[in-house]
Amino acid sequence: MIRHLMAALLGFSLSGCSLIGDDPEVASLPPVFGARVTDGRLELSTGTPCGEVSRVVVLFTPDAGRLTLAPVSGTAEVDQLTVGGPYDGLQVTEPLPDGFDWRTAEEVTLIVTAPEGSGSTPTQISEVVDGSSEHPADTFYFQGIGWLDPQQVAEQNRRSLLTICTTDPTKQ
Repeated sequence: MIRHLMAALLGFSLSGCSLIGDDPEVASLPPVFGARVTDGRLELSTGTPCGEVSRVVVLFTPDAGRLTLAPVSGTAEVDQLTVGGPYDGLQVTEPLPDGFDWRTAEEVTLIVTAPEGSGSTPTQISEVVDGSSEHPADTFYFQGIGWLDPQQVAEQNRRSLLTICTTDPTKQ
C-alpha cells in the first residue's frame, strides 16, 4: 500500500502535474478570484467567465472544508457561485462537512478545472467579511489587489492581475 502511494506521489512530482492548477507563485501576474459576503452568504467570482469547466473546488483552510462541484452534464460555464447554492448547471459531488461554518476558516481558495487558467491565490476571509458592507454590491475583494467591480477587473486582467481562467500571457 505504501509502495503504491509513494509511486503515485513520485509520478506527480516527475510529471510536473499539479493537483490544483499551475503554481500561482510562478505566474507573471497574481492569479486571483473575487469574494464578498452578501446577506450572510459567501459569494465567489472568477472575475471573467470560465468556459468548459469540468470541476470546481472551494477549499477552506485550515478547517479542511472542501466543496466540490461538477457539471450536471458535459462541461459548464462558471463566473460566480454562492457557497450553499444554488449552483446553476453544477451539482455537488463532495459537500462541505455537516455543520461546517466558512466564517471560522482563515482562507478560501477557488479552484476551477478548465482548459485555460493560471491557478489561484488563497483569499483571506477576514478581509472579505470586514469589507463587504463597505463596498458596492457589484464589487468583489481580490486578494492582494483590493475591491474591484467588473469593469475594473476587465481593465486590469492581463495588466496587473490574472483572473483564474485567464492563461498567463507569458506562457502562451
